[in-house]
Amino acid sequence: MKIKPADDFEIPYGEPFKNDKLGREPAADALKDLLSNLDEPFVLAIDSQYGTGKTTFLEMFRKKLEKDSFRCISFNAWENDFIGDPLAALIGAITSQVEESSVKTIKGKFTKEVKNIKKAGEILLKRLIPFALKLASQGLLDPGKDYDKVFDALMGKLASKSINEYKKQKEEVDKFKDALSKFSTVTYKNENNEPIKKPVIVLIDELDRCRPNFALELLERIKHFFNIKGFVFVLAYDKNSMGSMISTIYGNDLDVDGYLRRFIDLESRLPEPKTDKYVNYLFDKFELDKFFKSRKSNIHTFDKSHLQKAFTELFKIYNTPLRKQEHCFIQLSILFHMTPSDRPLHAFAVALLIVIKNSDPKLYYRFVNEEIGHGEILDSIRTKTGGIVFLESDTGAIMEAYIVLCYEEDRVSEYRQKQDELSKSNDIPQDKPDRIEIIRKIITPNGYFYNSGLLNKIKPRLELLERFHDFTEEDENKQGG
Repeated sequence: MKIKPADDFEIPYGEPFKNDKLGREPAADALKDLLSNLDEPFVLAIDSQYGTGKTTFLEMFRKKLEKDSFRCISFNAWENDFIGDPLAALIGAITSQVEESSVKTIKGKFTKEVKNIKKAGEILLKRLIPFALKLASQGLLDPGKDYDKVFDALMGKLASKSINEYKKQKEEVDKFKDALSKFSTVTYKNENNEPIKKPVIVLIDELDRCRPNFALELLERIKHFFNIKGFVFVLAYDKNSMGSMISTIYGNDLDVDGYLRRFIDLESRLPEPKTDKYVNYLFDKFELDKFFKSRKSNIHTFDKSHLQKAFTELFKIYNTPLRKQEHCFIQLSILFHMTPSDRPLHAFAVALLIVIKNSDPKLYYRFVNEEIGHGEILDSIRTKTGGIVFLESDTGAIMEAYIVLCYEEDRVSEYRQKQDELSKSNDIPQDKPDRIEIIRKIITPNGYFYNSGLLNKIKPRLELLERFHDFTEEDENKQGG
């Protein structure tokens, strides 16, 4: 079990979407069909919120493409942003991964092509060293000199060298592009040893997490040096994060969409996963099954299913964003780590309090401080879209019972008496008896699930959560959602 989401997700090469919990293979198929028909340089952006599985999708997508004989290069922008020039990192990733690849040309390995890319890239990178720095290294910008006396001479040399430098840079850029073009358009063999010609797909992940200057310079490098037939770039990012990043450089008044259109030909959004699928995905991502397997009593058998039902329904009712859903599971995982294996988790009550804490903090604090009762919580749910239908369902009845069990026994007893009276009334609608019976079974002493005073049992662990600071939530607030 992990507090941070697990990264070691198994992606079988032969069936890359076998363990896909979010049903995204149709999206991957559509994108693959698009890339298969491209005969031009192209940049595709995949936009999806933080925490929605972009990295996993990109790796699955890569294996699907490779299975269909595409040559793929993976580049994690965040892991490489310590390097000064993104071009150097990108050239290194391309050449090293091609050298390690089993894909071969008709004549053998890509040895010649890789060698040419390396050579042209090294020369180009040297040419791209800022000209002022070159002048300084030649002593022309010696801090000890009297600039009033050398200014005219310096400007003359600077103008002349700038023109010559531009010509040389342009020549080296053309040579570098030529080396890339020969690599991207060459005929190669697939697994069946058949000749094939498909574009090189460069998949760039976590562009929205790296240094702003690095991310924007990387986009510039792709635009200027990789605008070549046979090269397709697939960028994965959270557009809100990218917008925040761009604003730190150019200010809040910049048109983010307009800026990104300079570099990106087409943007595609990953389909939003259904709530139940995303909840199951988060269970796997945080390896919560390990916690349930460690439980020492049969009374905890239903904890997992109760949590899945509760989180699924509450996320729907409170229209909880995916990123905030992940925050809820981070907090749940911390609570798991604080709960001994022989102690009950009180799944429904925990789920309700965590969701309300993240969705309506004022309501949460009023409830845990006993300023309001269960009626206000139920009213809050009723006002949400689908809230009434949920409360009238079996799961809603269970939720209501556990809200009541947050009280001490004297208040639970009062509520139980009202439910007993309702069960004997002749005015009960035909669809209500089962719901009342569900509530009565849960709040009846000595019942299988009975446990009054839940709030005082859960509250100390919830208060401990206040001492933990979730920096990912802070990032979300900075980005405006």
